[in-house]
Amino acid sequence: MKECNFCGTPMKIGIAHGAQFAQDIQRSYQIHCQKFEGSPSAKQFCADMYDRLHQQLPLAEEELLGIAQGSGLPFESILRLNYWEELEALLHGSYTPACSSIAFKTSDRGPLLGKTTDIEFEQRSDYILQHICPCDGYSIVQLGKLGTVKSEIGMNSAGLCIGTSSSMPDDLDQEPGVERMSLVRYALQYCATIKEAVEYFSRFHFYRLGLNIVLLEKSGQCAVLEKSIGYQELRTSNTNYLYATNFYAHPNMNRVYDHNVWYFDNAFFRYANLQKIVDYQKVPNTFDSILSILSNHSPEGAICDHSNYGTLYASILVPAERKLYVCDGHPCEADFKEFSCF
Repeated sequence: MKECNFCGTPMKIGIAHGAQFAQDIQRSYQIHCQKFEGSPSAKQFCADMYDRLHQQLPLAEEELLGIAQGSGLPFESILRLNYWEELEALLHGSYTPACSSIAFKTSDRGPLLGKTTDIEFEQRSDYILQHICPCDGYSIVQLGKLGTVKSEIGMNSAGLCIGTSSSMPDDLDQEPGVERMSLVRYALQYCATIKEAVEYFSRFHFYRLGLNIVLLEKSGQCAVLEKSIGYQELRTSNTNYLYATNFYAHPNMNRVYDHNVWYFDNAFFRYANLQKIVDYQKVPNTFDSILSILSNHSPEGAICDHSNYGTLYASILVPAERKLYVCDGHPCEADFKEFSCF
């Protein structure tokens, strides 16, 4: 996985990002977005997405403009790259997330947040490890994507950690908003606590796709924010663990989930497997336990998946030590590499 450091204004960060990875961004665009060229519907959706981004998240617009300038690609192409997953869902009714996230409130190394990244093989080269020092807000270390302002998992210098698992909501009657993982990036930039992050996310609607957002403070406070297009609910636990896959477990959110999506059974079985491991088997509160969970191969609901939409990355955040561990490959086979943050 490529590693990079960006500092400064949104425009400066974007230009540096685009210039450093220009060829990789062009390749990613060809893989994910070329199929949308010439589509009137895609053009219309992108125009609507831009209007909402311009009105609601100008910092992201500025950084994406910088990425376009640095990479030499048109801004419309960079916008499409930032939204290609939403376009896929809107135009083809398909999207294939299968990520699992789990937090330990305490362990032998303090609070922990672990996450798998389960994706198509074509997406593997899209991921970059970013150290971002913005001129405004907290510094961030995150797993991001080429040519975008997305964050899939990250930690900021205040010790707030966020991990994500995508979902397919069906509250299509709600006014659409902005791309979901872009908001994760800016929540990391501007929020120091779970309370602040929940309030930040409440200001926005998502555009077509939803998220289960695992929030962990360095103090050990933990919650899962389940967010659809227009609704959100907070889920907590009296145990040492909280976890999420790709469906909504909160009763108020389950009613706005698309239960016909093809991966529902897979998401449900992974959730049930995590529940069995931590709630019934009572795993030790250790770093080794979270390594074992991310490598789990239960016959039903395996956390480490070797299928076509398999586990190609895994990450663990240790906020008490300001460390991030990333596994480039199946976590049952590859080593976790340690990165110091900030």
